[in-house]
Order: sequence, then C-alpha cells, then structure tokens
Amino acid sequence: GRAGMGFAIVFQMWYTILLFGLTVLNWPTFLAVFGSSGPMALVIQWMANVFLIYAPFVHISGAAVPEPMALMLQLAGLEAAFVGVVALDSPLVGRSCRPSWLPVRLLHYLLAGIMVVQFGALRFAEEMQHIGPTYLLYGLTGFNRFFGLGFVMTHDRMVGPSKKDTAQPLLSTAWPVLLLLVTGVAPSTNWEAAGMLTYPFFPNVLDRCLYVAGAVALVFILDRLSRGVQCMPLPNVLGRTSLFLYLFHPVFITVLLQLGLRSVMQVWLLSSATALAIVGLLELVASQAASRSSRSKIPKDFDNLSAVGTPTPSSFRAQLEDSGSSSSEEERTSATE
Repeated sequence: GRAGMGFAIVFQMWYTILLFGLTVLNWPTFLAVFGSSGPMALVIQWMANVFLIYAPFVHISGAAVPEPMALMLQLAGLEAAFVGVVALDSPLVGRSCRPSWLPVRLLHYLLAGIMVVQFGALRFAEEMQHIGPTYLLYGLTGFNRFFGLGFVMTHDRMVGPSKKDTAQPLLSTAWPVLLLLVTGVAPSTNWEAAGMLTYPFFPNVLDRCLYVAGAVALVFILDRLSRGVQCMPLPNVLGRTSLFLYLFHPVFITVLLQLGLRSVMQVWLLSSATALAIVGLLELVASQAASRSSRSKIPKDFDNLSAVGTPTPSSFRAQLEDSGSSSSEEERTSATE
C-alpha cells in the first residue's frame, strides 16, 4: 500500500534491528562488566543514553511531554543510579571493593527497582494513543533497561576463569513469600487497551509500575529456574526452524490464506509444519553432502600420509614385492655358493 516496501521490512524486522541497536548502544557496559575497561566506559554509557535517546526524543516530543525539563532530570538521575549499580559488578570499577553484605543478587534487585521507577513512574505523557516520539521514548527507555538488566544477570552466571555463578539465591530461599509478591504484581483482569495494546501506557502511575514489576518478577522467576534446573540443549533443527519461521512466516501465512484457510490454529500448525519440513530436508541434504565430501577426501589423505613416510596399502604392497624379490636373489646366491 502507501506505506511502501521500507515500512514492511522494518515492521517485520524491527525486533532484530532494535536488538542490534541496543547491542551497539550498550557496548561500553559490556566492556566494563567484562573487565576490559574501567570507569570511563560507564561514563560514556551514561552520556550515550542521555544524549542519544532521552534528550533527542524529549525535544522532538514537544508539548506531548508535560514537563520536559523535569523528565530529563529524572531520566538522567535514574540512568546514573543504574550505571552506578552496574559499576559495583564491574571488575575494574567496584567489584573488588563491594561490601560482603551486598551480594550480586541484591544488585540485580536494585537494578530491577530502578528500572520499574524509570519505566513506570515517570510522567512521559498524559496519554498515548498512537506511535510517535513520546511513545518511542517510553518504549526505548523500557527496552534498554530490560536489555541491560538481562545482560548483567546472564553475565553473572559465569564469572572469572572458573566460570562461577555468582548470583546465589536470595529471595528464592524463602520462595513462599514470593507468592504474595507475584499476586500483588499480577496484571489486572479488567480490560483496558491503554493506548497501545502490545506495550500499554496506563494513565495511573501505580498501574504502570505494577505492570512493569509483573514483567520483572517473571524475568527473575525464569532466571532462577534456569539456574537451578538442568535443561538439555535445543536440537539444531528446531532452532533453525524457529529462525526460518521468524523470517518467512508472512509468506506461509499469505499462501495459506490464498488457499482459503481462515482458522488461526490451522494456519499456525501448517506454517510450523511446513517450516520444519523444509529445514529438516535442508539439514538432510547438507549432512549427506558433508558425508560425501569427507569420503572423497580419503584417497588424498592416504597420498599425503605416504608422502611423509606413513605406510599405506600401496606402500605395503611395494614393500612385500621388494622383500620377495630380495629373498629370491638371496636363495639363488646361496645355491650358487
């Protein structure tokens, strides 16, 4: 339609584009947490988030932001708090001097608390009814915070040469108490679109904070389960099928709709089965090609081995012939004598 091809590509690949952008944006944090850089990396990280995300989008939003200066100061202050907590888990900054009463898991909780306030409590707008600069500011703030928290939590699984998990259980040691917490931050059963169905912006601050806290609680629950329960690796064929579906599911859906299918379940199942069949066939062809290639290299390997003096079938045959002829000559010589 009038949106053009560019919008279709961005709409389909926006999550991949966003992950790539967040990876580049948070590179200074990676350097600090991995121990490749010191405090200056975190200073650069603070400046990048403030001057590349917050300041431009607050300025572009204009009158949609009720109090631009207050919002900027709050975003910058909470950004400094987030970076400061990350510094306590960075080898060349504050990890060595972190007090013993401040475990790594508590740092994760502090980062999560800062994120809930920054994403949920700030007054980005009175309401959001469409995708614009203000909504992008709100979304990028939350996505960036979740991205940073997830990186720190994942990195702490394997710290140092021994690859030790430094995030030992804290609240989960009294897990029945978490049932009350999960109940408190569970989403409401009342229906409210709140401007955007996918990532809503609730008018009430408490509703926004509870909504974000519910997502954070789920992240921590899954993180702790993944640390304590052994999980087998995902089969390669299923991993490649998910990637194949991510890239080509619009094609499958379009074809199935043209064939007259209208049931969501049928379209989903047939799309998944088709992708699995295609990937499985490609995997089979690739494995057979690799097998033929390895067999075709065997004679060359024998030639290489014989060149360096390693016995091969042909060299054994030549040695036997030589030994046989030498034995015959010795026998004739003995008979003559």
